[in-house]
Amino acid sequence: MKQLLDKPLIPTLVLLISICTSSIAQATLLDLNDFFADPSVTVSADGFSATLFEGTAVSSILSNDPFLGDPNIIIPGNNIFLSFDYLFSEAVANDDEFGAFLIDSSTGFEFPAFSFFINSSGSNTVTFDLSTLSSFTLGLQFQLTSLDNATGSFVTISNLQLNNVVSQVSEPGNLLTLLAGLVSLVFIRRRALKQT
Repeated sequence: MKQLLDKPLIPTLVLLISICTSSIAQATLLDLNDFFADPSVTVSADGFSATLFEGTAVSSILSNDPFLGDPNIIIPGNNIFLSFDYLFSEAVANDDEFGAFLIDSSTGFEFPAFSFFINSSGSNTVTFDLSTLSSFTLGLQFQLTSLDNATGSFVTISNLQLNNVVSQVSEPGNLLTLLAGLVSLVFIRRRALKQT
């Protein structure tokens, strides 16, 4: 108990309040089988991953565009995030580029602020915050572009999902219990300081 009293009270308060107020992410995995895949793309049977292989064409494309009749799977809004994982393997002596971008389904134009491009091997998670796009119908395109005459590069996309981040506050009864505990801690600390 003495160790608790020796520590500053503010960090303890912040920790306890953050425990009672939290954010919950509700994730929905998107099915890549709902996308148009050109012949150089392989989509897994469950639709949770796809691999774009560099072929003889300039680009390998995996695309979902409601303007072209694809299902509208991306519904933007406040606290909605679109994310996916990628693994890009660029073959030796190749000059290739992997890109992903959101498109406005009514015009076919991409949103420059909502695009991702990489031109060397790597892997990561990409996230787009869709909060500012709530008035749009969105499409999404993945593209492996060959910038040379060599082949052998590929990119695997997985875990494409929409995340709805919702702030959650504990019930009032829990907050009252927390408040009572904090008042008790303050009282005990003042009392202990007076005795020393």
